[in-house]
Parts: sequence; C-alpha cells; structure tokens
Amino acid sequence: MSSELKQTPQEKPIPKSKPSVANIGIKIFYDSMAAQGVKCAQIEWVPPFKQSAEIEQLLDEFL
Repeated sequence: MSSELKQTPQEKPIPKSKPSVANIGIKIFYDSMAAQGVKCAQIEWVPPFKQSAEIEQLLDEFL
C-alpha cells in the first residue's frame, strides 16, 4: 500500500462569513438559498442553440 492511501484528510475550519452564491440554472436552488438569507444572484442563461436547416424547415411548416 502506498503512503498516500494511509493519509487522512486535514480538517479545515468552518468559515465564519456567510457564503455568496451566483446561481446559473435551476431557480429553485436560488430560491432555497435566498430563503435562508444567503446573498445570491440568479443568472438567466441557456446554452446557445444551433438550429439546423432541417429543424428550421420543420419550424417554418408548423409556425
């Protein structure tokens, strides 16, 4: 067994300051943080959508 496997993790002190959260995505997570008094920001972002010619044609037919 290597010595790395025998090592135990070091304990880290619990931060005394409140966290700040920037949430990108699921709003329920933001709502939960805000309800607990956490300083947070909800960022509305969706990944870019690359529309193929086939999809565009189908949308044109339906719309």
